[in-house]
Amino acid sequence: SRRHIMSASALVPYLQRAEEMSAISENLVAYYCRLYALEKGMRAEDRDDGLLGAIMSQLEKDKPTAGLSGSSEEDSRYCQTFAMKIFKSADRADKAGKASKKTAQAYYAAKLFMDICSHFGEETLPDKWGETKKYALWRSAEITKAIKEGRAPEPPPNDGEEGGSAERESFPPPPPPPADVPATAFPPPTIAAPAPAPQPTATPQPHIPPQQPPSTPVTPAPPMQPTRAPGPPPPVQLTNNAVRDAHKLARYAVGSIGLDAIDDAVEYLRQAIALL
Repeated sequence: SRRHIMSASALVPYLQRAEEMSAISENLVAYYCRLYALEKGMRAEDRDDGLLGAIMSQLEKDKPTAGLSGSSEEDSRYCQTFAMKIFKSADRADKAGKASKKTAQAYYAAKLFMDICSHFGEETLPDKWGETKKYALWRSAEITKAIKEGRAPEPPPNDGEEGGSAERESFPPPPPPPADVPATAFPPPTIAAPAPAPQPTATPQPHIPPQQPPSTPVTPAPPMQPTRAPGPPPPVQLTNNAVRDAHKLARYAVGSIGLDAIDDAVEYLRQAIALL
């Protein structure tokens, strides 16, 4: 029915982001994308119990490997950092006059990632979070419109702030979102140095099915400075966090190899080795 289609379509963008995040082992962000879709669907007047049941089943399946910290504050901070990293990447290209279809897609994806952060409560969101979401949608619309009209997108006014003027009260409503770009085109947030733990045990990683490699190159990670002189490494006691983060970086390296981004793969492996 029409009501069924409308209900399902409202959740699809978040479920698509979840699939893309799972494909690059961003399991925490994927989990909260699905959880936000579930919450959104539960509030809908035309709720689709079949779809919601499927999302609930997937959440239960994903929970053991989602990387939940046990702290709502930490998970909220991680999701906010990820959303803003995607937004700032698009914003830099836009203000540099290098906006493209990929930039419009990144703005739109950033807005969706910002949406899921409201799961943790509006009081947890930074100032001007809502304005930044509106700006992301507006720029996605403007860039998409320019491309469809066969002209180069004009850079936004640069007032010295990320995301444009804070004085802007409203933005034109966006057209339908641009075609989805695989989330592997978006750089993962920087992994902080792990804190030591008393009992070192490595956690087995879940099997991740192979995905069709996208054609968009992965953004290179910042180079790490060597922490010791060349030579045999001294024995180091591993921690739970070190093993987990090293596994994550290794997965990023594998994904980069699939994209023929060998330099990125080497850098990810160098960071993983540094943690060990």
